Amino acid sequence: MKDDQQFPRPEVPERVAHLMHEPALAALHNHTINIRRETARQIIRLLDDREDRQREVARDHIHYRRATAHEANRHAALLLETTEQTATAILNSAEYVREHLP
Repeated sequence: MKDDQQFPRPEVPERVAHLMHEPALAALHNHTINIRRETARQIIRLLDDREDRQREVARDHIHYRRATAHEANRHAALLLETTEQTATAILNSAEYVREHLP
């Protein structure tokens, strides 16, 4: 079954499949999927913001470019409610996926 975004719904893991007979739990499972998709959209927007900032300062001094990237990662950490190290890893992973996977 496809949802309104035309993405196939993820399969329900076997360990929780028996819970899907309860309407409230099935609704909670669907809500969790929607939250994860919204988080993915947020990460994409944060990555776009970081790339836009890096393009703006591409011709500036290396220290200014690094400070700009650090600031973008810090803002991402605040918005994702995580550490700067984790936010940087998330954005770097998303960037790798965007550049290297179909």
